[in-house]
Amino acid sequence: NITAISHRASIYLNMGRWAEAAEMAKKLESMHHSEIFIAAFAYSEQGRLANALASFLQGAMNHSRTARSLAGCSVPQPKTHEEAEDDETAYYLRQSISGYLSRQSPASRSLFRKVIQHPRVRSLLKEAEEVRERWNHVASDEARRHEVFTHMEEMKTAEYARARAAELRDLIEKEGTK
Repeated sequence: NITAISHRASIYLNMGRWAEAAEMAKKLESMHHSEIFIAAFAYSEQGRLANALASFLQGAMNHSRTARSLAGCSVPQPKTHEEAEDDETAYYLRQSISGYLSRQSPASRSLFRKVIQHPRVRSLLKEAEEVRERWNHVASDEARRHEVFTHMEEMKTAEYARARAAELRDLIEKEGTK
């Protein structure tokens, strides 16, 4: 049951059961992209920073405003329905993992703030937003619309996030971690 798995992931994260939280969250990554943030937090607490970075990027590529919120950054008022939905996702996720967030390790908090504020990550998120915007405006050209849609969907995948995380590995290696 999807709902049960989602609740288990949050509960495990709130309890500090990192491996179980990550396992449950990863089961839902392709259906509920916001769950991948739970895996990112769990991986960071385990010191599995490469996995944490890839998971956080995957979440951010699907929910950029949620990523900013979870990293403790300010998020401007939503201008579109999609942005409002993203803010709602952030609200509900913050509620479900509030126990974890209240005692999140300083290293984890610092990692995600550093990642979301890094110019290369901001550029990547901006590109994803531009692709979504292009898709919304190419309705008359079916071939172009399909091409943009395919690129937009590719950017949301775990594979894409892992490839970008590999390019950004220096963000975590500077800290002398794995």
